[in-house]
Amino acid sequence: MIYMLNQYLMELNSGVEFAEINRLRLLKDADIPAKIVTRDYNPSLHHNLDLLKIADTDVINMYDFFQETQAVEEKYLRTTDLDFAHQYAVEQGANFSRVSDEDHIMADVYFLPGTVGRVDYINYYDEFGHTAMREHFDWRGFKSMDEYFTPTGEPVFKAFYKVNGKKALEEYYMQNSEGGTVVSLLKLIDYKGQDYNFDNLDEIFTFFLDELNKSEGKNQTFIADRPAETNLPMLNMATPARKYLSLPILHSVERSNQLSGPIDPVYEVALKKRLHELSGIIVMTNAQRSDLLQNLKQPKIPVYVLPGAYVPEQSGARIPVKNRIENKLIFVGRLGEEKKIDQIIRAFSIVEYANSNTSLDIYGYGDKDYVDGLKELISSLKLDGKITIKGYQQSLDEVYDSAQLFISANHSDAMPIAMVDALGHGVPVVTFDDHYGPKEIVKNGVDGLLIKDGDLTTFAKAILELLDDKELLQQFSDQAYSNSTKDFGRELLAERWDELLNA
Repeated sequence: MIYMLNQYLMELNSGVEFAEINRLRLLKDADIPAKIVTRDYNPSLHHNLDLLKIADTDVINMYDFFQETQAVEEKYLRTTDLDFAHQYAVEQGANFSRVSDEDHIMADVYFLPGTVGRVDYINYYDEFGHTAMREHFDWRGFKSMDEYFTPTGEPVFKAFYKVNGKKALEEYYMQNSEGGTVVSLLKLIDYKGQDYNFDNLDEIFTFFLDELNKSEGKNQTFIADRPAETNLPMLNMATPARKYLSLPILHSVERSNQLSGPIDPVYEVALKKRLHELSGIIVMTNAQRSDLLQNLKQPKIPVYVLPGAYVPEQSGARIPVKNRIENKLIFVGRLGEEKKIDQIIRAFSIVEYANSNTSLDIYGYGDKDYVDGLKELISSLKLDGKITIKGYQQSLDEVYDSAQLFISANHSDAMPIAMVDALGHGVPVVTFDDHYGPKEIVKNGVDGLLIKDGDLTTFAKAILELLDDKELLQQFSDQAYSNSTKDFGRELLAERWDELLNA
């Protein structure tokens, strides 16, 4: 079994999660047993899995595992299903129900966003109106956790329950020297007839990984995908296992000096102090493999190139350029400073000045302040109505199939997954020639164009030339379909996984 380790699977995910989901689907298609393993408590996890089109059986969450709630029949829990005393008045609202005892507000029952009265959590109030306790309910309709607070709102204690109401876990909190709230004790209750105490999440996560390993007869394959949360718990496992470190970001903090720059602190322990404990390292491009090997002075452990994206077998007819929205540009990715979305917007202003029939849709999520800053930039350049920030969408197939060009100014990804997805849908790419990713995704002058980093004028000119030459744009689109299938197809990547697993 391959266990891919992560912190969470949310409704809104980053490239780390999408690379992991792509890997899961690839391995399942190749009949290689694999599961995603998540650490954090999340009562909406199984709803998120539905949105992501992932089977419950393909994901193991640590809290689900210890609460014995991995397979629970779903129930639509409403306020009327709750057991309040008959003398309490319950007033139904749009977003929550209020529970009162004469003039005293006892509790508020909050509903899950986007649902009609589906219970999310209940706030219980003390006599001064402070939230003293909160009951959390799993999406599937059962109480899963109680949370207790100080009068100033800091958590002091959490209790996690099995479906039968018995406690599975307890978490205790305290203030650290910086004034923050931290876990001081985790207690696993009556697990296989014993209680266990842990000082922090890392310790219990390691214990959990060992339990997974033993359940499959040990010596299973573990891949740490989110470095800060999964590297050390994996390395600290007591049972024998094959341990791989996956690098979703650049390995050195010096972007322009990956050959000899200092290793990013999130990788420091694994790559410098405990490298010999790994069975291998996984990167997404040949360029990063070459640089990492030199930076680590040619380590003896293998470094595998396994892209974070793959193109499934193409079904249906290819969509010609003439059947797409004319002059429609798109960007897909997380909206953050390192993605240089502002440069895309400024380059588009040059494009739009020369061709007023162009439009740009930006898909993704990000910090509100940053996104608001992008909207202000769009307005200041008088591009309202021309550039639209569409937000996050679960499925982008129709978006890719309607676009004529994908544009990017990305600076940080080890491999921009959306770029592969675009080519797989026949969308040529115009992007800056970043050291990793684009060089091994886009074939310059064949299925896209690589522009000197930061040259907005040439970037805009390349977009205009492609949009003006529909015959060339169609050639690029045809090559995008063909090359993406050849370079990132299921069979090729499955062969590379076989090489890792059989090493």
